[in-house]
Amino acid sequence: MPNPQNIESPTLIIGSGRTSSSYVISHLQHTAGVSQELIENYVCRDLYRALAEAPWCEDWHYVSEDQAEVRARIRKTVHDALITLFPSDLPSWTMKMLWAGQDPGRTDWLFPDARYLHLVRDPRTCVPSIMERIGHSKRKACTEYRYANQNAFEFRRFGERYLMVRQEDFLTDRVNTWRRIHAHLGIEFDSSADWTTPINVAESQIGRTERGRRDSAMRWGSLPKPIRRLARDLGYDE
Repeated sequence: MPNPQNIESPTLIIGSGRTSSSYVISHLQHTAGVSQELIENYVCRDLYRALAEAPWCEDWHYVSEDQAEVRARIRKTVHDALITLFPSDLPSWTMKMLWAGQDPGRTDWLFPDARYLHLVRDPRTCVPSIMERIGHSKRKACTEYRYANQNAFEFRRFGERYLMVRQEDFLTDRVNTWRRIHAHLGIEFDSSADWTTPINVAESQIGRTERGRRDSAMRWGSLPKPIRRLARDLGYDE
């Protein structure tokens, strides 16, 4: 759980939605049994903004003239909110930080020992999944996919604390993919555990996840050029 001993070292899942983030975060809790799942939320971002960026924050000097002290109080308040809201007996915690608008500098300041999992997915299947599950138009789904992954790339600055994982590898190389994730997080991997249970599947894909949305995948030519260029950076070739 978030507690004073581990609050600075969560696992944070970044990138676009519909990339198996619910599957990963659920299995880390229920299968691996090592990490409390926090609901997808903007508690950290919004609380930080309320305390550090709202118009009234210019009056912090009435509380303390020491800006380092003010920032320390803000940081502690964000930490205390998570510790209070999400209690658990598990030794660590994992939270989604999906989509664009995630600030690497702020996040690193709040959680200096965080590990990042950048989950990626072929846009030919991710975009239609966003459209179906979230209800976005094709144009908006492409935009959200693009900006989310570009934002996630900014976290590569943290070197070994950043790991990119392809959603498709959970289908084609599941055991080794989970081994990589566990090694990245510094936890022991149990190969005998059941890592197959699908989570948060789009309605049209229930019972068909092993097929990888082959029946509704988009063609490369139907995707905007910026998405196709980004896909190459993510490791997907036309």
